[in-house]
Amino acid sequence: MAGFGYKMAWLAVQMGGPTEALRGLPAEPLEPIDWPEGLHRVYRGQDLIVATPALTGVDGRRWVLIVGWSMGGVDVVGLSVAMDCEVQLFSTHRVVETHRWERAVGDAGGRELER
Repeated sequence: MAGFGYKMAWLAVQMGGPTEALRGLPAEPLEPIDWPEGLHRVYRGQDLIVATPALTGVDGRRWVLIVGWSMGGVDVVGLSVAMDCEVQLFSTHRVVETHRWERAVGDAGGRELER
């Protein structure tokens, strides 16, 4: 693994695998590729995204991490409702010194958003 770096956005999607997690996102995913090369290509092409395989968290839940410049415009609540899972987003841009974090959890009837 390599860090996401600056001027980047990423999603953490509580999902069993990357195929399901990539549905409905505003960019074209890369073909299967190793992580360092994927990050390198994402930095060169603003309309690309790259996803990890499902990673097991401390609590046993499975997460897919998705990184790409276009992730900053994702509707976290809408994506969480559509996929019926927890979604978290973080984005940063060092030039304008902006940082964004959002987390949407719960079912469609009891949606919760943290910022």
